[in-house]
Amino acid sequence: MRREALFVSAAFAVIYTVAVLALRTTIEFQALDIRMMAPTTFVMVPIGAVHTFSNPTDKPARFLNTFTPPLYIGYFEEVSKLIQADDAPGPQQFAELMARYDTEVVS
Repeated sequence: MRREALFVSAAFAVIYTVAVLALRTTIEFQALDIRMMAPTTFVMVPIGAVHTFSNPTDKPARFLNTFTPPLYIGYFEEVSKLIQADDAPGPQQFAELMARYDTEVVS
């Protein structure tokens, strides 16, 4: 996947927490006081905390995400389908998709 094909807005979760573990690469993860996550960095994002992420490098980002409860897994399945389509999805499509999974976009 091309980096420019994926749009990730800052958002907050209404009913789930997010746990993120950076694996092989540094990722930019903005939540709470965290700005960058080097490999082996772990962060827990509580319900209602605004967060976003990006890959500041040209290398594939590797990180592990968990969601409690697991509602958001379907979101990534839908994102995969959108990205595989001919046209890259835009911010509005992502916002509509996030809303279906109890996530509110703030930027």
